[in-house]
Amino acid sequence: LWRGSANQVFWIALKPAVQSDWAKGAVLMCAGVLIAGLLVLQVLIRLAERACRKEGQHKWTTKRGARLLKSLRSWNWDRVLERAWAASFLFSMVAVILPRFTTLVLASLLDEVQDLELWLVTCVYCVCGLFLFMLPHVPGLVVYMGAGVILVSHFEKQGWAFGWGVAYASVVAMTLKLVSLAIQNKLFGKMLRDVKLIQQLAGVDSRW
Repeated sequence: LWRGSANQVFWIALKPAVQSDWAKGAVLMCAGVLIAGLLVLQVLIRLAERACRKEGQHKWTTKRGARLLKSLRSWNWDRVLERAWAASFLFSMVAVILPRFTTLVLASLLDEVQDLELWLVTCVYCVCGLFLFMLPHVPGLVVYMGAGVILVSHFEKQGWAFGWGVAYASVVAMTLKLVSLAIQNKLFGKMLRDVKLIQQLAGVDSRW
């Protein structure tokens, strides 16, 4: 697969990033246990082959395991471990800290708008939710939970049943998601569709 794509523009553009120490650190962070397990498995396979008196190029590992070890020996482990630690920190920031920070922001927003009318609360939620949908690191679940916390509570204050509040919040959140998708596709995507670099990174061969 890599050999077949070596001459493609997409691979040429991504090759420096894929072979960088940052990419190796990310691989070590995400699949370090799997890599260690694969090496152990190759050793066990080779031991089984030796028990069956099967000849091999290597004494303690298979040919696949030897290639993997050779590739790992070529890494600059000081830099790779440093990048792996940094990638772990960034992952914790994006996956753990930022969503919780967003939840706190929505909770503080609830305190600020609790005395406002329902239509005004809906407008405030739509503006904030649309902004959050545009941020790649913010999961959509946080925005949906905000709709349940903010809109449903205000809907109940108007004397409506809880079920109607859930239905109202679901419709608003889904509409907001569709609007954000339309903006991302028609605004950002349409503006960048003729940029040569974007076409090269996306691997566009032709346009209809």
